[in-house]
Amino acid sequence: MSETSLEFFSGVLLVSENPERLATFYRDVLDLPLEEERHGDTLPHWGCNVGDIHFAIHPIDDFPEDRKSGVGAVKLAFNVFDVRALAAKLEARGAELLHPPKDTGFFVSAAILDPDGNFIELTELVDEWFEMLEERRKKGLDIVDRWKGREGPLSRIVPALLVAERSYRVNTRGTLGRNETGKQRNDRLVSSN
Repeated sequence: MSETSLEFFSGVLLVSENPERLATFYRDVLDLPLEEERHGDTLPHWGCNVGDIHFAIHPIDDFPEDRKSGVGAVKLAFNVFDVRALAAKLEARGAELLHPPKDTGFFVSAAILDPDGNFIELTELVDEWFEMLEERRKKGLDIVDRWKGREGPLSRIVPALLVAERSYRVNTRGTLGRNETGKQRNDRLVSSN
């Protein structure tokens, strides 16, 4: 894969005319640890990480330049490890299942709608899916491994931070050697201390 390949979702954002109500649903019914966030010029919104993906619920007014943003146009799929137990838990909380857990052969799924009408699929993926992910990681396609191996602005900053944080004596080891990348320097600094 190239550096410009789309590799994973970095975030899933829902927009809502009533984001607090929607956040309450995702927090109280689906147990997502949403917290209020504010950054930049955005209005108060709610976010959390789901695995490696940031999930956020924003007021529709956060996207004035996007006239197509609206409500009810998203289908979300969340992985769980026991969809039948989750379906029972959701029903006990008053959520109406669109269909009971059904086995598709590749995953078992159930579905509900959130208060804005977004379709939420709850999937219990088969072992083969996780085996495929494991194989990708063995081939160096894990996103964290790829990030560590790239030459970028952080590869120049991290060694300096490590030196300062651990009170290392700054000397010529902190500079790049001939034909040495920032990652190689970082590895050398970490292993020599």
